[in-house]
Amino acid sequence: MRRYGDNQLTMFETENEQTAELDESALWDDMKSFIADFPDAQTELLPGLKWGTCYQLYTPAFWKLQYLMYPFTEDSSAHKIGTTLIEEIVQCILGGYGIPSEMGTMAFNRLREQKLITGDVAFERIYEALKTPFITDKWASGKIPIC
Repeated sequence: MRRYGDNQLTMFETENEQTAELDESALWDDMKSFIADFPDAQTELLPGLKWGTCYQLYTPAFWKLQYLMYPFTEDSSAHKIGTTLIEEIVQCILGGYGIPSEMGTMAFNRLREQKLITGDVAFERIYEALKTPFITDKWASGKIPIC
């Protein structure tokens, strides 16, 4: 059985009820260089979205740490659609639950072609781009469901 104590110590109880202790704090030493420049956990990135801590699952800080720790190269092709982290995030948002992957990819390509995946684009421009119908050889759709 695994129990957690203070200071990143982990307690293990073996089958014969002996207790063993493991200090996991050294595992974080390598990560200190990654997280040294992270914003404060309370920093609000968007209304209602805080940076959080890298120790809490699914916070922006958690995902940033995962990105920094993943050993990849520029020629890595593992499930990569965008050319930047921001493009990858946009692709994930557009390909969310309930949206066909073809539609999410078409929306992503449209935003990228119109150079709308930047930090200084007005919401209205993105909205108009996603509201415009998507037409392919297979089907036509009025718009992305979020519009």
